[in-house]
Amino acid sequence: MEEAFKVYSEAGAVVATLEAIKENERAIRLYEKFGYEITDSLFYISGTLELSYTPLTCESIRPEQLPMFSFYKENVPWQCQWQSVRSGEAQIYFDSHQNPIGYSLYKRTWDQNGILEKVFLYQLELFDEVNEETIKAIFTSISEEQNKPVNFMTINASLSNPVIPLLLDLGFEKKTEQVQMVKQIKY
Repeated sequence: MEEAFKVYSEAGAVVATLEAIKENERAIRLYEKFGYEITDSLFYISGTLELSYTPLTCESIRPEQLPMFSFYKENVPWQCQWQSVRSGEAQIYFDSHQNPIGYSLYKRTWDQNGILEKVFLYQLELFDEVNEETIKAIFTSISEEQNKPVNFMTINASLSNPVIPLLLDLGFEKKTEQVQMVKQIKY
């Protein structure tokens, strides 16, 4: 840890973040000993939805374009930042007046027959009320599938994100829980 802090210092970092599996109490205590504090709970949850919803109005963009939008959330675990999502895709969703209501950063994988296998959600942020119909319309947009079951998995989704409880209500299951830890670096 001390070597890592030397590297951070040389790079001029002011904040260090990390994630630890919630059950790994020894590691968490070690990180706390070095000044890290738990700031959030993060979930990997997985579920399958049969999608038959009309997709929302959306614009597909390249993930590297997300930071150009004021609503993009940069302070997320490193695995969920656009730079870490190889072969990623992104969409911005709009209401009937063309006002943005949210965005997603995701990656789709296909099997050897070209059939959609799974969608990994790295970020799904909604700015207005979160409801089942909106989520299913977004998932239809992302998957480009209708009337077929699609498997989705969130990656390090914050427990504070209102989408997570809704997905759990829709039958998604928790696979892993982590804690996000932050240390302010002082010089």
